Amino acid sequence: MNHLGLRFIVHSGSLTVEFRCFEGESPWFTYLNKVYDWFEERLEIQAIADDITSKYVPPHVNIFYCLGGITLTCFLVQVATGFAMTFYYRPTVTEAFASVQYIMTEANFGWLIRSVHRWSASMMVLMMILHVFRVYLTGGFKKPRELTWVTGVVLAVLTASFGVTGYSLPRDQIGYWAVKIVTGVPEAIPVIGSPLVELLRGSASVGQSTLTRFYSLHTFVLPLLTAVFMLMHFPMIRKQVVILGTIACNVGLAVLEPSMIGEPADPFATPLEILPEWYFFPVFQILRTVPNKLLGVLLMVLVPTGLLTVPFLENVNKFQNPFRRPVATTVFLIGTAAALWLGIGATLPIDKSLTLGLF
Repeated sequence: MNHLGLRFIVHSGSLTVEFRCFEGESPWFTYLNKVYDWFEERLEIQAIADDITSKYVPPHVNIFYCLGGITLTCFLVQVATGFAMTFYYRPTVTEAFASVQYIMTEANFGWLIRSVHRWSASMMVLMMILHVFRVYLTGGFKKPRELTWVTGVVLAVLTASFGVTGYSLPRDQIGYWAVKIVTGVPEAIPVIGSPLVELLRGSASVGQSTLTRFYSLHTFVLPLLTAVFMLMHFPMIRKQVVILGTIACNVGLAVLEPSMIGEPADPFATPLEILPEWYFFPVFQILRTVPNKLLGVLLMVLVPTGLLTVPFLENVNKFQNPFRRPVATTVFLIGTAAALWLGIGATLPIDKSLTLGLF
């Protein structure tokens, strides 16, 4: 009896997968083969299968080279869970909070979907940071990969933008005041500061126009831009186990630690403690400790700007080993220490934040 299936062929230790109906005289299998040939001619399915299963991987590749794939998987999880929540979410200042409450308490598996969305956001940021660390330390940005690094920096900025725009959507206390602070930061920029703040908010204060803008950015503009730059930056994941493991990890965290929703937003009651998500701790610490607001803005812009220049400044040194690039490694260690110092300080009272409470 003939069957439709896969044919596995081993050549010199490598595995080749052939998508084909097994030989036979049945008209049914002949028809299926013709259908397959039609798709094969247009999509080159066999070439993709050969590339995934039989292309040799360099011997130095290890788990750290999967960080980009994990980041992409988290983004896809974000898209899927975010799309599911749009069925119930209402982007108005009067209904946003109630609609999120409905998702968490009434919608089938709504609590799980929102919790997975939250955890995959944190994992996406963490994996992106580790991915940047790995590429920087191994010199993966050097010629001819400068544009790959540049698109990666753009993706990092887009990822941070997801966090900023997503903050306002539940319309709770912490989110409202966090967005009010963040959108007020550009006011320190001479000449264009005030118009830029009004452009972000849609009016003089945070309200319906702000929520509409951030909802549009969060659900349409940013995902579209991220998808475009990811296609330019990282065209294919080779380790399918990375995808399954990442999704399983997100679901597990969502079940063990479901996402919570705070109090409804109250523009007339400033909360005593405003603490953003962990990946915004350094930015939060800069905003509350740097006395000159413009200087704080410049410090925040310095990081992505500096990262964009790295491949062009570092091309002078052709080595990739971090121990043979002392200047780059020293800059990395200082930057990491500064980020940790700012991040830990953000969790402490302002009078103890600069010394981390040690004295």
